Amino acid sequence: MADEHDPQRLEELRRRLEALQKKLEIVTNKETRAEVRYEIAKIQWQLGLISDEEFHQIEEFYESFTYEWC
Repeated sequence: MADEHDPQRLEELRRRLEALQKKLEIVTNKETRAEVRYEIAKIQWQLGLISDEEFHQIEEFYESFTYEWC
């Protein structure tokens, strides 16, 4: 998770999260949407917005989803 004592890092993560959420609104490709959703989850986890368990569930789904493309 993000170092809660580093406001600059937290602000960077928040800006990145906002940009990815906007990107998700316009992306239609399934593979790209999955990647963006996974990146969003990583940032939410780093910011403490989702639990470790929620993140690992998302991570497992993403990995199983991307495995199908190979």
